[in-house]
Amino acid sequence: MVKELQPMVTFFAGTYPYQVRINLWYRQDYLEFECVGGTHPHVGAVAYGDEHVELLYQFPDHKEGELLRSLIKKVQKASGSIVVGSCGIHVDNATWEEIQLLVHHAERCGEEMERFLFYKEKA
Repeated sequence: MVKELQPMVTFFAGTYPYQVRINLWYRQDYLEFECVGGTHPHVGAVAYGDEHVELLYQFPDHKEGELLRSLIKKVQKASGSIVVGSCGIHVDNATWEEIQLLVHHAERCGEEMERFLFYKEKA
């Protein structure tokens, strides 16, 4: 049975082709988010986290795993909820500086999401 979705919240940072966005869904008993960006948004890594367990799978030839791990920890700590996430950011032939910019944008989105969840939990 498909559970009813609660309203979705989206966080953005940067401009195309370096824009990153995080879409956050409230499921019935957990939070789900996707962090995507660049010119080819996709799923490069998936993760699960709660207060006791963290599971992460990074697909072959992808590098989003550590970024996703950081985001999962932030969301879980801010919300106290079970969290499921995915991440996929890609720009063809990106330089080191462009990769750092994309990571920075993802981290900014993560910080906004963390603040949002922290204050939502306090309300």
